[in-house]
Amino acid sequence: MASIWGWCVLGMAVLWLAFCTRGRSESGTEEFLKREHSLTKPYQGLGASSAGTYWDITGNTMVTAHFVRLTPDLQSKQGAIWNRVACLMRDWEVQVHFKVHGQGKKNLNGDGLAVWYTKDRMQPGPVFGSKDLFSGLGIFLDTYPNEEKQHERIFPYISAMVNNGSMSYDHSQDGRRTTIGGCTALVRNLNHDTFVVIRYLKRRLTVMIDIDGKNEWKDCIDIAGVRLPLGYYFGASSATGDLTDNHDVISVKVYQLMVERTPEEGEDDEEVLTPSVDNFRLQGGKGKQQTSSKVETRPVVGRRNYNQTRRRGAKEMNCLQTPALQSVTTSADELQMIDAKALIQSLFRFITESLWDIFFPHPTQANLRSFDYYFTLRTSLIPRCVQGSQIIH
Repeated sequence: MASIWGWCVLGMAVLWLAFCTRGRSESGTEEFLKREHSLTKPYQGLGASSAGTYWDITGNTMVTAHFVRLTPDLQSKQGAIWNRVACLMRDWEVQVHFKVHGQGKKNLNGDGLAVWYTKDRMQPGPVFGSKDLFSGLGIFLDTYPNEEKQHERIFPYISAMVNNGSMSYDHSQDGRRTTIGGCTALVRNLNHDTFVVIRYLKRRLTVMIDIDGKNEWKDCIDIAGVRLPLGYYFGASSATGDLTDNHDVISVKVYQLMVERTPEEGEDDEEVLTPSVDNFRLQGGKGKQQTSSKVETRPVVGRRNYNQTRRRGAKEMNCLQTPALQSVTTSADELQMIDAKALIQSLFRFITESLWDIFFPHPTQANLRSFDYYFTLRTSLIPRCVQGSQIIH
């Protein structure tokens, strides 16, 4: 038993080391998880009116222990989740873990879901459950082709739209006139996790997908010269019509990106008042579009280790990969619930959260990303240690 608890103590020490570590990508971009913009299990207080919650729900949205269902597999439903806190970050990244599934066969399902960064929030409408004539950015996962002649697109299809409030999304043409880029994304009824990442860095919009279960990113959209104002809101919405699907959101993780800028880039970093895209007319003109059915793949680095809370570009915690620690870890399905586990979890939560409040009373900048490591290890490592002590007895 002494050896088991010795490894538990070692695990806690490693946990604290990870807690004080920040992530840095290969490009030198530092990444900080922003809790006030993120939504993860167990969705405590989601939609409540208390000041301690950061997200609202609307429409037919249903919250469960494992996912947030924006729309059920029923006709004429709408639902959305919206962050309450305005984004004041110049550079950011949004990672959405989602699932689209239902009883409908191919091309007999709909309509899709959208991820938003917009000026207005909590306004239902015809664009995948949210308002038309929006101001900001919309990333649309369209699962049904409304236009009869689709020569370039294979559905489901992801597209991006930047709007200054003057353009209407045309469902009859699947938004082709206002799309600035897109790619095919076959995401329905899959038995593995599906992700989309939206990155906004130095006026460049990048969208990548991981939908094949291979732990690889696929480039979908890459557009330079995208100008988005500060103070907009993150959200996600969905809608069904005559055709239906379940549209689930498992998590939304928002990261602040910190990167050095050259003097030239600094000069181009003036405040943006109206959303726009360089060389693209937002007053109804066709402009320049980027459409892709073939996408480049790149490996995902360290994103889904430790209960899928890690992500691309994060610094690897190799000290947790030792054979000794692996020897005391087992599958979560093999663990038995015992009274001692709840006691130790409560004690551990009290100690670590107290230390967090002491050292980081204002969670706005430093080490926010590291809280993700702490939360995951707190809920996975300690039960395994307790199980090990039970086996010894």
